[in-house]
Amino acid sequence: MFFILGTSCMLLAGALALPRARTELSGVGGISGVTFLLVLVAYGGLAASAIAAVYVGEWPLVVPVLPAAIGGVVLLSAGTLLYGTARLAFRSFALTWGLATDRLVSDGLYAWSRNPQSVGWTLMVLGGGLLGRSASTLALGVVYWISCVVWIPLEERTLHDRLGKQYDDYRKRVPRWFGVPRDRLRGRCLRCHRDSRGG
Repeated sequence: MFFILGTSCMLLAGALALPRARTELSGVGGISGVTFLLVLVAYGGLAASAIAAVYVGEWPLVVPVLPAAIGGVVLLSAGTLLYGTARLAFRSFALTWGLATDRLVSDGLYAWSRNPQSVGWTLMVLGGGLLGRSASTLALGVVYWISCVVWIPLEERTLHDRLGKQYDDYRKRVPRWFGVPRDRLRGRCLRCHRDSRGG
């Protein structure tokens, strides 16, 4: 029941929000209040459904309690830390929710991932599902991840249009999800190559 409710919120509100956001972001460069509310319904409905599914134990996972608890706490903690730290880096409600796209945040966690909030949120949902041993909540984590795969390219096009070369350089340097920034990796490889030739 909660899986269907959360997925319906994401699909219905998301289906209304996505074309509106495409038009608004390509025009004025930010989303309107109505589009923001639709996005809030999509993600809020999914989050509330994930929590409710854990609470009622929807689609119980047959996993021993201790491993599920340890794995769930690790994922939930890592996700909360990632999301919270990334969210604080924006220092702006408008930037976080796509209401403004005039500034590029590229330091802190954003030097390692272009989307640490999405990664953190996914880990929180998956951690909650594992901790509560609810396959429904785990499935909602997958639904959320798919929504990110659909939504993020839209944000990237907008940032390219607004910030041009600054964003393109950032995008080439920093992975979408997580990893070693390409310039650091390249510098490390060059040092290793020089050391091996000198040694």
